[in-house]
Amino acid sequence: MTSSVDITDDNQIRCSRCDEYISLDDAVAIEKGVSIVKPLCHDCLGVIGVPKGYDLSRDLSYLKR
Repeated sequence: MTSSVDITDDNQIRCSRCDEYISLDDAVAIEKGVSIVKPLCHDCLGVIGVPKGYDLSRDLSYLKR
């Protein structure tokens, strides 16, 4: 993940669209290769969808501390 992704001590991540903190269990990410990773809440994913050329990652549990 890119260095701009901030995970709190209680395993929350900030949505890259609305800036709200959400649990890693509830977060998804759109990814383009290994250099672009944008965590999203489900509401924001519903608004923007998955842009062409991006992949959707629904399991971010590997980021838990």
